[in-house]
Amino acid sequence: MVSIFWYFARFSLSLSPIYSINLIINVHLRSKMKKLNIISMALCAMMGTATLTSCEGTLDDVFGEWSRPTKTETTLSIEETPLTFEAVEAGTIKVTYNGGMTLPKPITITKNGVSTSITASTDITVAAGDVVSFSSENSSVNTGAKSCYLNILADHKIYVYGNVMSLINDEGDFSKDKTISGDYALAKLFRDNTELYIHPEKKLLLPATTLANQCYSSMFYNCTSLTTAPELPATTLALGCYYNMFGRCTGLTTAPVLPATTLDNGCYEYMFYYCTGLKNAPKLPATTLANYCYYCMFWGCNGITTAPALPATTLAVGCYSYMFYQCPGLTTASELPATTLAEECYEGMYDGCTSLSTAPELPATTLARDCYNGMFCYTNLTTAPALPATTLDAGCYSYMFSDCYSLTTAPELPATTLADECYTNMFENCSKLSSVSCKATSEINSTNLKDWLKEAGTDATSPTLHVTTGKESESWTLPTTPTWTIKADL
Repeated sequence: MVSIFWYFARFSLSLSPIYSINLIINVHLRSKMKKLNIISMALCAMMGTATLTSCEGTLDDVFGEWSRPTKTETTLSIEETPLTFEAVEAGTIKVTYNGGMTLPKPITITKNGVSTSITASTDITVAAGDVVSFSSENSSVNTGAKSCYLNILADHKIYVYGNVMSLINDEGDFSKDKTISGDYALAKLFRDNTELYIHPEKKLLLPATTLANQCYSSMFYNCTSLTTAPELPATTLALGCYYNMFGRCTGLTTAPVLPATTLDNGCYEYMFYYCTGLKNAPKLPATTLANYCYYCMFWGCNGITTAPALPATTLAVGCYSYMFYQCPGLTTASELPATTLAEECYEGMYDGCTSLSTAPELPATTLARDCYNGMFCYTNLTTAPALPATTLDAGCYSYMFSDCYSLTTAPELPATTLADECYTNMFENCSKLSSVSCKATSEINSTNLKDWLKEAGTDATSPTLHVTTGKESESWTLPTTPTWTIKADL
């Protein structure tokens, strides 16, 4: 039997500050058990010395549970988690550099913990449960050319989660990065993923609050299985930043909150184009608008019944044009308090809203070119709103109520001086229309009144045009069928 009772070792470092380590170890080897007893151990702290006295017992006695450390996985926050796909079914994830696109830096793909870098289109074969994440140091994975963009497409059911900033991580730490610096950065990234779902327990983060031009355009276009959208926290937007972002996401039932109050041109264009499952429009709090900011935003969203409040009083070019085009389920229009209009601001706004029977008030007295052009085409209006404007502009009322088959009475038209094509096709095909009152005294000609009553009044009894006394002989360009009667009684 060999016994070693006291074995002393002391190490001193000559650096300043001095660190000392005193170890006092008692090792008792027994011939049969060969049991190792650690009697004591001391670790001195900076600028001092500590000593532990001997004690009897095994490693477990001295250190308890610490003697058997268990392996634990590092848990990442969702902000620290890179853009990740989790396969629900076996299949292929296609990473495509469309149009021969090249990027300044490679993309790193990590599958089940094993990483590789790519610079060209790549197919990734996955089994159910496989996890694939993406990262790169590019500021954008899209060149901006129509056919040159990165697309990640799965041919099977797949979950997505994590922080998209890992894919455009040009700042070093994507978990804290809130700025997209590259135009078109993530445009069309998930386009046509019909089996893409946001993970039921993990978020997909789009955390940027500083956006770039077209950065999210068409990002989820035609992702028909998507039911909820990621949060969009930015309050200041960029040119076309959300253009067509969720276009044709027919499974989307809930829109994200849109807190932005500083808009840019085309920022929400086509954002929810043909999202036929969408039930409610999000609130739109901005009071200062930008050109075409809401253009075609809810086109084809036939599940929306109520339009959101639109509080702006000064409008921008095309700001609301075709905003609710072809929304046949819409029954309640937004209040429209604006008194300062802009070109095409309301053009086609409710065109095709076949369930809309009541129009909002339109208080503006000075109009802009094409401001109301086609605004209520193909709606179910029975009564038109008052039109108090006395200063007109080219095409301002053209096609405004065309094909409103239920409209029986037109609003009085108080303007005395007409503008180029101001009333062109205004009441075309309003078959039940029985009366129109127009106070115009100048510029009454076939250009300004072209087809304004075409096919109007065909189902009415004795349709009548009321005009200013002494103006009954002007060129009112009335249809030949049916016969309209002119009365100079205004």
